[in-house]
Amino acid sequence: MSDAAHDDKPTPPVPPTDTTTRPSGRGTRTVSSEVVDTCDCGGTVVDEEVTTGKFVIGMWDAEMFDSDEFLLHTEWEQTERRVRCRRCDAGYEY
Repeated sequence: MSDAAHDDKPTPPVPPTDTTTRPSGRGTRTVSSEVVDTCDCGGTVVDEEVTTGKFVIGMWDAEMFDSDEFLLHTEWEQTERRVRCRRCDAGYEY
């Protein structure tokens, strides 16, 4: 099967039946950043989405989904959200 045909299939509209987490080798990096407030120290507080340096492989049951219609596996980068001050680095993850 060619990669082009593989990319045209949609992901099933339900959560994967099995997931595996593996290191991506890319390390952590900021995906998006939005200024949300000003810290007591005078710094800028930002809400960031960062990668964890891992990717997740999601697999669906071939008996439940038609392999000609849906992807039976896909992978995506695992991310976390955090709020932190750019000056004093105070904040939290969620």
